[in-house]
Amino acid sequence: YGLGSATGAIYQDTVRIGGISSPGQVFIAASSMNNVQPANVDGLLGLGFSALSWANSKVSGSLKGKSSFIENVNSNPSVRPANFQPAFGLFLEHTKSSDPNLVTSNGGELAIGSNVGNPARYAGQLNWASVPNTNAWWIISLNGVSWSPRSGQGASTLVSGSGYTAIVDSGGLGGGGIFGRVGGVFGYGGRNTDFGSAAGTSLITVDLKTAQTLNNALGAYGTGIPGLWGVNCQQIAQSSVVIHFNINGVDYPLTGADLVVPTYATQPSVCYAPFQVLNGADTTKSFILGEVFLRKYYSVYDYNYQNGKANPRVGFALAV
Repeated sequence: YGLGSATGAIYQDTVRIGGISSPGQVFIAASSMNNVQPANVDGLLGLGFSALSWANSKVSGSLKGKSSFIENVNSNPSVRPANFQPAFGLFLEHTKSSDPNLVTSNGGELAIGSNVGNPARYAGQLNWASVPNTNAWWIISLNGVSWSPRSGQGASTLVSGSGYTAIVDSGGLGGGGIFGRVGGVFGYGGRNTDFGSAAGTSLITVDLKTAQTLNNALGAYGTGIPGLWGVNCQQIAQSSVVIHFNINGVDYPLTGADLVVPTYATQPSVCYAPFQVLNGADTTKSFILGEVFLRKYYSVYDYNYQNGKANPRVGFALAV
């Protein structure tokens, strides 16, 4: 996913997730997959808008929009659960910045059908940022990025002004459809399956100048791969550097311990530096807030229908 590919046919059937049924769900039954990760799941559940789904681009008429699980459930009042809201909340397994031993929480959680997600997974209130339309990703305005050598010191501004946007993306949120193996997910009715719903952007994608400045401040080094840096895990965990993201006037700080991204179990001291640059995006105003950001901040993705029209928004709160 993200790097690999899948080939297959488009089908319709009832898909059930956590007791919620989606009849007439459009999905891809993959007859072959190449370099799709993680390899230990049966398929991938995309939670982006249906406009992003490849399957949605191939169907017509009443099948349009049925490749999105959330959109399809919401459009079926006969099976839609009482009080169902077209929204979902995401809690990622995360490293708590207050824990010097970097002990992780016990797994992640996807909460479907509520525009407050699971309040037990976050502290305080959700702070909302609007999403312009449903024809792209969950994209919000980014008001600024800054950093300081340590908490309490004045921050140096790297990004500010209008026109900056951020895709809120934990991977599976990017695509708008569902696919799985023939004979695995969709070969046998009623079979329990394991879906990956967060398998994409692990790091935070920024422009080249911002990535160089922030990664250098964290003691990162080049890996030989364009746009990707490495860093010593203990060094970044103990770093006093604080990175600040300003979204709709709210400050979202990330400390060194929040930025630890391990590479391989066989190399416990080697971590990815948290900021990367995509090929061809050396100068860009479109950033991606990947798992590094979303581990610390619980996120809710709300279609926010008003008078029959979607006014999508993303909410953030400190994950606990």
